[in-house]
Amino acid sequence: MENPFELFLERLDRIEKAIEKLSVKEPSPSTDELLNVDQIAAYLLLAKSSIYGLTATSKIPHYKYGKKLYFKKSEIDDWILAKRIKTMDEIEQEAMEYIRNRPRFISSSKHKK
Repeated sequence: MENPFELFLERLDRIEKAIEKLSVKEPSPSTDELLNVDQIAAYLLLAKSSIYGLTATSKIPHYKYGKKLYFKKSEIDDWILAKRIKTMDEIEQEAMEYIRNRPRFISSSKHKK
Protein backbone atom coordinates (compact mmCIF):
# COMPACT_ATOMS: atom_id res chain seq x y z
CA MET A 1 0.00 0.00 0.00
CA GLU A 2 1.25 3.46 -0.98
CA ASN A 3 2.08 6.04 1.62
CA PRO A 4 -0.75 8.63 1.65
CA PHE A 5 1.75 11.40 2.38
CA GLU A 6 3.68 10.59 -0.81
CA LEU A 7 0.48 10.84 -2.85
CA PHE A 8 -0.32 14.13 -1.18
CA LEU A 9 3.17 15.51 -1.92
CA GLU A 10 3.00 14.38 -5.57
CA ARG A 11 -0.34 16.11 -6.03
CA LEU A 12 0.96 19.21 -4.33
CA ASP A 13 3.94 19.21 -6.71
CA ARG A 14 1.65 18.98 -9.75
CA ILE A 15 -0.53 21.80 -8.46
CA GLU A 16 2.51 23.97 -7.81
CA LYS A 17 3.82 23.39 -11.35
CA ALA A 18 0.40 24.17 -12.85
CA ILE A 19 0.25 27.44 -10.90
CA GLU A 20 3.74 28.40 -12.10
CA LYS A 21 2.66 27.86 -15.71
CA LEU A 22 -0.43 30.01 -15.19
CA SER A 23 1.42 32.85 -13.52
CA VAL A 24 3.93 33.24 -16.37
CA LYS A 25 2.51 36.21 -18.24
CA GLU A 26 3.86 38.61 -20.78
CA PRO A 27 5.06 41.79 -19.16
CA SER A 28 2.40 44.46 -19.20
CA PRO A 29 3.28 47.61 -21.09
CA SER A 30 4.76 50.32 -18.93
CA THR A 31 2.82 53.55 -18.66
CA ASP A 32 6.02 55.37 -19.66
CA GLU A 33 6.37 53.24 -22.75
CA LEU A 34 6.98 55.12 -25.99
CA LEU A 35 4.56 54.28 -28.78
CA ASN A 36 4.87 54.99 -32.50
CA VAL A 37 2.09 56.24 -34.79
CA ASP A 38 0.80 52.75 -35.61
CA GLN A 39 0.71 51.76 -31.94
CA ILE A 40 -0.97 54.97 -30.77
CA ALA A 41 -3.56 54.72 -33.56
CA ALA A 42 -4.38 51.18 -32.45
CA TYR A 43 -4.41 52.22 -28.77
CA LEU A 44 -6.80 55.13 -29.40
CA LEU A 45 -8.81 53.29 -32.08
CA LEU A 46 -8.17 56.11 -34.54
CA ALA A 47 -6.91 56.20 -38.11
CA LYS A 48 -3.26 57.10 -38.61
CA SER A 49 -4.37 60.16 -40.58
CA SER A 50 -6.29 61.36 -37.51
CA ILE A 51 -3.15 60.97 -35.39
CA TYR A 52 -1.13 62.99 -37.92
CA GLY A 53 -3.84 65.67 -37.87
CA LEU A 54 -3.76 65.88 -34.08
CA THR A 55 0.03 66.20 -34.07
CA ALA A 56 0.05 68.81 -36.86
CA THR A 57 -2.25 71.03 -34.79
CA SER A 58 -0.44 70.20 -31.51
CA LYS A 59 -3.66 68.84 -29.99
CA ILE A 60 -2.05 65.64 -28.76
CA PRO A 61 1.14 65.39 -26.67
CA HIS A 62 3.92 63.92 -28.78
CA TYR A 63 7.65 63.86 -29.47
CA LYS A 64 9.37 64.17 -32.80
CA TYR A 65 12.78 62.72 -33.60
CA GLY A 66 13.69 63.40 -37.20
CA LYS A 67 10.64 62.36 -39.19
CA LYS A 68 9.44 59.90 -36.55
CA LEU A 69 6.66 60.63 -34.07
CA TYR A 70 6.53 59.12 -30.60
CA PHE A 71 3.94 59.23 -27.86
CA LYS A 72 4.38 58.58 -24.14
CA LYS A 73 1.56 56.28 -23.05
CA SER A 74 1.15 57.92 -19.63
CA GLU A 75 0.83 61.36 -21.25
CA ILE A 76 -1.76 60.05 -23.70
CA ASP A 77 -3.74 58.54 -20.82
CA ASP A 78 -3.64 61.89 -18.97
CA TRP A 79 -4.65 63.72 -22.17
CA ILE A 80 -7.66 61.43 -22.65
CA LEU A 81 -8.74 61.74 -19.01
CA ALA A 82 -8.54 65.55 -19.22
CA LYS A 83 -11.22 65.45 -21.93
CA ARG A 84 -13.89 64.10 -19.56
CA ILE A 85 -17.40 65.45 -20.17
CA LYS A 86 -19.30 66.37 -17.02
CA THR A 87 -22.73 64.89 -16.36
CA MET A 88 -25.80 67.12 -16.18
CA ASP A 89 -25.97 66.48 -12.44
CA GLU A 90 -22.38 67.72 -12.02
CA ILE A 91 -23.08 70.84 -14.11
CA GLU A 92 -26.25 71.60 -12.13
CA GLN A 93 -24.37 71.09 -8.84
CA GLU A 94 -21.63 73.51 -9.95
CA ALA A 95 -24.25 76.06 -11.02
CA MET A 96 -25.98 75.84 -7.64
CA GLU A 97 -22.67 76.28 -5.80
CA TYR A 98 -21.80 79.25 -8.01
CA ILE A 99 -25.13 80.93 -7.25
CA ARG A 100 -24.80 80.20 -3.52
CA ASN A 101 -21.27 81.59 -3.30
CA ARG A 102 -21.82 84.83 -5.26
CA PRO A 103 -23.27 87.85 -3.47
CA ARG A 104 -26.16 89.48 -5.22
CA PHE A 105 -25.42 92.96 -6.41
CA ILE A 106 -28.15 95.51 -5.81
CA SER A 107 -28.41 98.19 -8.40
CA SER A 108 -27.31 101.54 -6.99
CA SER A 109 -30.15 103.30 -8.84
CA LYS A 110 -32.77 101.49 -6.73
CA HIS A 111 -31.29 102.83 -3.48
CA LYS A 112 -30.93 106.47 -4.55
CA LYS A 113 -33.54 108.80 -3.15
